[in-house]
Amino acid sequence: MKIFAFRPYIFSGEAKDYHSPPYDTISKEMETELKKSPYNITHVTLPEKEDYSDAQSTLRSWMEKGILKKAQEDCMVILSQEFRYDDHDQRRYGLMALTQVFPADGSIKPHERTFEGPKKQRLNLMAALRCQPEPIFLLVSNQNFLSLIRKHVEDHSPDVEIEEPIGVVNRAYFVRDAQTIELLTNSVGQDNSIVADGHHRLAATIELAALSEGKSKEFWSRCLSYICSVSDSGLLIGGIHRCLEIPVDLNALMSRLNDLFTVEKVENPKSLADITIYANGFYALKPNKAKILETMGWNEDQVYPALIAREVILKRALSLEESQIEVGVKYIHNSDEAIRGVNEGKFSMAILLPSWDKETFIKLIMKGGLLTQKSTYFYPKPPSGLVLNCYEEEAA
Repeated sequence: MKIFAFRPYIFSGEAKDYHSPPYDTISKEMETELKKSPYNITHVTLPEKEDYSDAQSTLRSWMEKGILKKAQEDCMVILSQEFRYDDHDQRRYGLMALTQVFPADGSIKPHERTFEGPKKQRLNLMAALRCQPEPIFLLVSNQNFLSLIRKHVEDHSPDVEIEEPIGVVNRAYFVRDAQTIELLTNSVGQDNSIVADGHHRLAATIELAALSEGKSKEFWSRCLSYICSVSDSGLLIGGIHRCLEIPVDLNALMSRLNDLFTVEKVENPKSLADITIYANGFYALKPNKAKILETMGWNEDQVYPALIAREVILKRALSLEESQIEVGVKYIHNSDEAIRGVNEGKFSMAILLPSWDKETFIKLIMKGGLLTQKSTYFYPKPPSGLVLNCYEEEAA
């Protein structure tokens, strides 16, 4: 895996509330709130116009006014994120740099399938901007990488501090020292990485590189990335819950599930150990693995919660077609929000998925497994807007 320092564009001190979560985790309500700030990155990552002309003119205006300024020298950016989870204080460390993505050398392994529509949308936006406005999220296993980052944080003061409304405190450290940059580069040089988030952005960047020539090809051959160690205790991998907007006969569903699961009505669980259906109460589903393998014709690697939810519960037990799933199922990462949606009548039921065991996830992906859509929710997310990677000729 090859990583590089770069000269990012950074919001100046004149810009307030410029950061946001990644574009694909933002609800319409959150988008409206974020866009109240004239310099919020969502004006670029979530444009209103289908031809992206508003995003293009906004980005250019920010550069011309000095709201976005280009760094004076090459750097990498270490990000420390402090947050609270399950009543415990947590901290995670990561690095923002450019990663070589084209030509593909097998060092970057996706874990989810991509779809042409979302990929094309990101491709067209980035092509219009000639910019990578937010990073993809990569995981590496090298222990020395994590040690180097932690030591730098311990020895330095942050250049930027951002506290998000969700309670995550982000501290950014701009690394300009050539020796430290070389150590960080070498620490992952022999590693493969796993794509945590940003599969469509990555696929779009690779396609833009393949379609480009000269200096433009060189630019798109490297992707703005946030890189984190899988051994970092602050790396959390949650499940994404399925919320149904279509009516469900709960009794009929439970009878259809009894042959493949032990179904048990439980009290409101503080943490999810099993796939749990919520509708007039909580129903924990303990899968009969042998029967699922036999019935579905699967191998061992396919028995994971998101695929069980899709293929066994939605398709087999509820007899939903692909088109019905596409329009009738919403994906929510916060279990409290999913439960509240059922209580308020927005959803007929919620399929709540447990968090991943990190070792299980890593083993599955390193074996070449591609998970079904919306299988994982990595938390916390790196904030968008901290740094942008823009094509120099466009920004001049």
